[in-house]
Amino acid sequence: MGGDDFVVIFQHEAWYETLQNILFEFDNQVQKLFTQEHIKKQGYWAASRSGKESFFSLLSLSAAVVRPDPEHCRSNHQVAELASTAKKQAKKQEGSSIF
Repeated sequence: MGGDDFVVIFQHEAWYETLQNILFEFDNQVQKLFTQEHIKKQGYWAASRSGKESFFSLLSLSAAVVRPDPEHCRSNHQVAELASTAKKQAKKQEGSSIF
């Protein structure tokens, strides 16, 4: 159904553990939005934006992590391209994930 993109900049070494905790909490809280049947089937049927009945997976959160090298990334566009590529890889994984 689509989502939103956000940027988070971590300045500490425990960034991976922080992301794991965020995803864990997200997955726990999102369960409250669905019925037991939806959870069992890992999704639900609903009308898409075009009005067509479609199966949608449960909500998930994908985190794409990049560490741009200042020697190679000379512009914000290059950093954005790195992030976009990483995001595509993260979204290929099932459920909430970190790439």
